[in-house]
Amino acid sequence: MAGDFDMAIRTRPSLTTLILTALATGLAAGAVAPGPAAHLTVVSRLFVRLLQMLVAPLVFSTLAAAIAATARAAALRRIAVGALVYFVAATLVAALVGLAAAHALAPFVPVAPPAGVGAAPPAAAGAPSFADTLIPSSIVQAMAENNLLAVVFFTVLFALAVRAVGDEAGAPLRRLLESLAAVMLRLTAGVMWTAPVAVFAASAAVVAGSGGAGLRAFLALLVAGYVAILGFGVLLLVASSQVGRFGAAGFVRALASPLVLAFSTASGAAALPGAMEALERWGASRRSISFVLPLGYSFNLTGTAVYLPLVTLFWAKLNGVALGWADQAMLVATVLLVVRGLPPVPRALFLVWGSILTQLHLPPEGLVIMLGIDPLLDMARTVVNVGGNCLAVATLARLDRGDAAAAGTGIG
Repeated sequence: MAGDFDMAIRTRPSLTTLILTALATGLAAGAVAPGPAAHLTVVSRLFVRLLQMLVAPLVFSTLAAAIAATARAAALRRIAVGALVYFVAATLVAALVGLAAAHALAPFVPVAPPAGVGAAPPAAAGAPSFADTLIPSSIVQAMAENNLLAVVFFTVLFALAVRAVGDEAGAPLRRLLESLAAVMLRLTAGVMWTAPVAVFAASAAVVAGSGGAGLRAFLALLVAGYVAILGFGVLLLVASSQVGRFGAAGFVRALASPLVLAFSTASGAAALPGAMEALERWGASRRSISFVLPLGYSFNLTGTAVYLPLVTLFWAKLNGVALGWADQAMLVATVLLVVRGLPPVPRALFLVWGSILTQLHLPPEGLVIMLGIDPLLDMARTVVNVGGNCLAVATLARLDRGDAAAAGTGIG
């Protein structure tokens, strides 16, 4: 009996397959039965509330556990500093590319929210300054309001303090954080399996109310997303090869197999073993690979950094909300922080994006509609995330003298 249950678990469709199926059937249901479909928005709103409930404890536990566990890299300090500089610079450029792509897409976006989603709530009078948003008077209040920037800021300080108190005092807290992170990841993974129901409801309601105008805008976003994300990947490849003084074409040939796997599966974890092997064959040392590549998987998600500003400004324009330069600067700052250590669960990105929408006074229901087309964008996002981390290893290899000697034809 237990064997039958295990077999059923292993053979059930993937979450991506279920979401794409739900999108297709939802579009058909909205066209065939627009009357009943228009009332399905309550389902998607319940799903949004579930996601909002999980954001603060999930981000706090996973990010704090990751930072507190990376305490003993004194021998690799030079590479660690170089990695930090590279990650921040690449993420900043990625976020700016996402903003530029959103502005280029703006003329093609209708200024009207898809029917059934609702207009954006009015911004509160006397919006808080960036300093007030970053450093709240109460972390409990910040978590209750899903102020992600403040939660991340507090979490980083807290995790660094856990590291600073030493092993004897910090070990119990690290174990507690790891346990809390494990529980939150399991809970979030369970909630995400209800996403296909929400995607069906949201897509059916959109077609029922807008006659397809809203969906055409999302198809334009799909095209813009591919152009922006993959275009940034090419830019990063050229810049990194110049800084690291290695051949871009040879690097792509060496990493072709894991990059194709990352694109086809939309899974960075699936491509990791092949990427490590390919980088070693290319000429990077095991020391750099084993340190920089796993670190990059948690802290250098450049494809995601392009994606978040793009979809945020798209959703704002679709709802007729103009985000000023101050809002856009805060968005970039938020992206720089929140892409460090995103929770490793399917579609966890949408937990973060929902909080960004709330912070900018945009209706969070948009994330449910985005869930429908995201599996297609996720392939481009994943290949750039994986490729960007491999480029980080190649570029930073010059900081490790062992790589310079071992690189052979790979570097130089």
